[in-house]
Amino acid sequence: MTDSSNCYYRFPNVLEDRIDYVYYHPRFERIINLKDEYKYPVHQLSEYILNKWTGENLGKRDTKEKNYLYVKVENILDNKIVITGNSEFLSNSELNQLSNSVPKSNSILVTRVASFGRCAAVESDFKGAISDNVLCFELDERVEPYFISRFINSSLAQIQLQRQAAGMGRGVLTYDRIGGLFIGVPTSKDEQNDILKFTELKEREVAKLNEEMLKLLGDAQTLFLGMLGISVTRELDRISYYSDYVDKLDRLDYDYNSPKYDLIDEIISHSRVNFVELDNVADFILDSKDPTKYPKSLFSYVDIGNVDINWGRLNPITMIGKDAESSRMRRLMYADTILVSITRPTRNAIAIVPKELDGQICSTGFAVLKCKGNMNNRFLFHALRTRLVNWEFQKNCSGSGYPAINQEIDLPKIKVPKPLINEQLDIARETEKLLVLAEIKEQEARQKQIEVTTYFDNLLLRSS
Repeated sequence: MTDSSNCYYRFPNVLEDRIDYVYYHPRFERIINLKDEYKYPVHQLSEYILNKWTGENLGKRDTKEKNYLYVKVENILDNKIVITGNSEFLSNSELNQLSNSVPKSNSILVTRVASFGRCAAVESDFKGAISDNVLCFELDERVEPYFISRFINSSLAQIQLQRQAAGMGRGVLTYDRIGGLFIGVPTSKDEQNDILKFTELKEREVAKLNEEMLKLLGDAQTLFLGMLGISVTRELDRISYYSDYVDKLDRLDYDYNSPKYDLIDEIISHSRVNFVELDNVADFILDSKDPTKYPKSLFSYVDIGNVDINWGRLNPITMIGKDAESSRMRRLMYADTILVSITRPTRNAIAIVPKELDGQICSTGFAVLKCKGNMNNRFLFHALRTRLVNWEFQKNCSGSGYPAINQEIDLPKIKVPKPLINEQLDIARETEKLLVLAEIKEQEARQKQIEVTTYFDNLLLRSS
């Protein structure tokens, strides 16, 4: 076989019953000898499947019952089923997606579309149903469900699933494809549980590091607000109400006028520093450029998804002018300006533009803020990412189908703290000391997660 960045070929004697060329791509070479690498007896997963669990038919239920557990693709994550009881009736669209399967203990669920192949074990029977975009099958007693779930989520299974989906316009997982996976399983369930135990110990180390990182992030925000004399000791009240405020208020959406947002003004009134509207300390830059007028030129582009929301850093992509067909790829950004996402602003997709991105392009879904002389950009960056300002974003996003804040009307009126410039510098500096420690924890967690990702695989393979 010859392989290059552009082409490869296979001799006829290695061809199987598949004719799509991607199936034979060199990146799947590992699969060819994978069955010989296991320490344990190798079987296809179908040999451990008792049946595709078909439980009570949902159509025979009262579908208006509340707190009905409904498992969708997005509920399957990190070897767990993350579900909550529906507080309202199931919608017609949800009902149409339901299969006749009810999850049962000793079974596992696998996503079959989108990011297909994510898997979780069912701990015990529960009242509910699953989407028809989720496969559900019951295992025999020779295997622990969590062992099989972890295997399907491992690279050993995922590379097999990727190969099976090769050549398809839209990958869709089937029971046959799952059943065709090769797996080396310890014959003793005690040994299976030992492997799970060792792996989970490693994962707990990762979880602990992530908890420490999140605590430091919270401590940094508490320090920032505390140095301004602001104490946020409680959350917004979660209340729903109807009232007779319509005649005296300029916005009719009731959540915007909810009394819960009175907490914002209460906190600001007790601060030792002045709060001003955002347009008093920053100019809104509306410069634009059409990259398609320079079709052969490379440029860096930042969309909302390119913002690391933990650290407020930008991860740009490189594009060529002729490919910038979207009208959203037009906003110019400059070094040291602040990008604020005006769609879903409560996600904290906020970042300072580094020097290397000066004059490059960002999405029109950002507001580009240039600090005036009375405001330090690092201080304003941290202020905009606090819970207090996040609540202001939340308030102003109400009343729309897709959460967004109006850049011309509402965003300029957001209130931000404005101490003296020297104090701004001190507060930003002290805040960033904690953020540096938090980032170290994140790096440790990321490295440990890489170890965990390969740990389970290594426990099953001879070569490890």
